[in-house]
Amino acid sequence: MFEASTTVTPVTVDQCVFTSVRSPMGEGYRIIAKTPGIKPEEAAELPQRAPSHGGLCEKDEHATGMLAFQLASGRYAIGFARHAGREHTARGGLRAHTHFVVIDETDYSAFNFDPWAVTAAIRTADDDKPLLKARPQFSKLELFPETTVDHHQVAENDPQALMNVVRMFLGTDAVVVDRNNYPHELAWLAWRLTPAFARKSLSVSDGVCFAPARSIQHPFIYGDTNAARNLIADRPEGWCVLADATEPEGYQPSAWIAYIEQSIADGNVESAIALCDEMVPDHTPKELDKVAEFFHLPDLAQSMDRSDLARVELSLHAFSPKTPTERRLVNDGRMAVQLRAEALNKAEAEAAAADTEDNADDESSGASSECCEAESASHEQVDAPHDESAQTADPYAPSSADPSVNFS
Repeated sequence: MFEASTTVTPVTVDQCVFTSVRSPMGEGYRIIAKTPGIKPEEAAELPQRAPSHGGLCEKDEHATGMLAFQLASGRYAIGFARHAGREHTARGGLRAHTHFVVIDETDYSAFNFDPWAVTAAIRTADDDKPLLKARPQFSKLELFPETTVDHHQVAENDPQALMNVVRMFLGTDAVVVDRNNYPHELAWLAWRLTPAFARKSLSVSDGVCFAPARSIQHPFIYGDTNAARNLIADRPEGWCVLADATEPEGYQPSAWIAYIEQSIADGNVESAIALCDEMVPDHTPKELDKVAEFFHLPDLAQSMDRSDLARVELSLHAFSPKTPTERRLVNDGRMAVQLRAEALNKAEAEAAAADTEDNADDESSGASSECCEAESASHEQVDAPHDESAQTADPYAPSSADPSVNFS
């Protein structure tokens, strides 16, 4: 279980409610309450993007949905959508009800740019009781940025589907996602495994029917998706069925994607989420890959030669860390390079000392050998045998030349 935030400091935000009720202003879907801080252009844009009658994927009375997007004003709109009883009009059916909050980037960052966390806080704040009465005056809403997402089962059940969504969030294409047979936690977890700088620029919805006018980059839909598929037939949006999604043949993940995949495989999802939450400043794809590579530096450095170390030193020097984790990774990398360089220096010094000792032994052995050879030559001269017969003849010895001596 990952806690999205440990703070208990509330965030005070503008809010409005879009639904259909009877009022002196008439009937039909409209904003029935809003705080004074919501600008006129924001109040005009929100109804164009909110779901109305039949706008939720589920037709059950307990159906819920979520949508999040950046308004033209620059602020962010996050809406918690649900069914709120029966329609009061003649058409009948279930009433769609969306409780929006409109927040700036600073307040959104308190939720780690996580719209699922915001909608959970909205639901808690209104005590799960939708407003069904028009209010001419509406005060700001206090939200507590605390929530949890149980990611373990999602990550373990289908890591490939999870990574398909992560790759999609890091891309630039608008894609409608058929998530039939997959829980909303999969999209939520994929969102948290996407760096924060990328999250805040994306629009997303879940459980809300696809409609081109909403201009949502990544709608997650389920139930009967045929109508949505027909709608995008002649449109630029892509279509993704999670149940059928596979990796392209010969797919080679980037270093960053490989890091996320390995984090899931190793059960280190919390660490990856924490890093992604820190990444509020913009990063290029190359910078993301560098961060991923730095995670492995302490282990890789242990087998590097001097040319590898020089290359890594240049890479570390050229990289500008933007988050606390990145600064730690750079410091750890520099320490690993330094330790490896010291180990190489020590090994080279020991090898040089061993060579010197071997040379000294060889010289000593050579001198000793020469000395032994000289001594041996001297001994040969001293110990050479003398031919005494040539100096003193034995007068009693028989002479072989004497014919009187018989050896028979």
